[in-house]
Amino acid sequence: MEIESILAEFVREKQIPLFGIASADGFEYAWPGWHPRELMPRCRSVLVFGRPFVRHPLQVNEKTHIANESWWKANASVAREVATWRGKIINLFDEFGLGTANFGGYAKYIVA
Repeated sequence: MEIESILAEFVREKQIPLFGIASADGFEYAWPGWHPRELMPRCRSVLVFGRPFVRHPLQVNEKTHIANESWWKANASVAREVATWRGKIINLFDEFGLGTANFGGYAKYIVA
């Protein structure tokens, strides 16, 4: 079985709500130093996956969410679930001899 089929089955089985694969050829609007090929020169594809965070009952904005302990506690289960998926996906790519690097909580840069 090919990696694409195994990965598609994993995504279906785990019901991963946010999932995408993109060619590393794009990303012309990436911040300087953060283009996939700047981070990993032989990068061919970018895999992104995750789950939406739990909505906080209070008004949360970019300046206050970092210090909002209750928001982080409410989302701890989401972070653990995504971390579990990340570990299994990394192991899958490793079984196929593909290198991976984690840049950010929810993104993988895959090298063949």
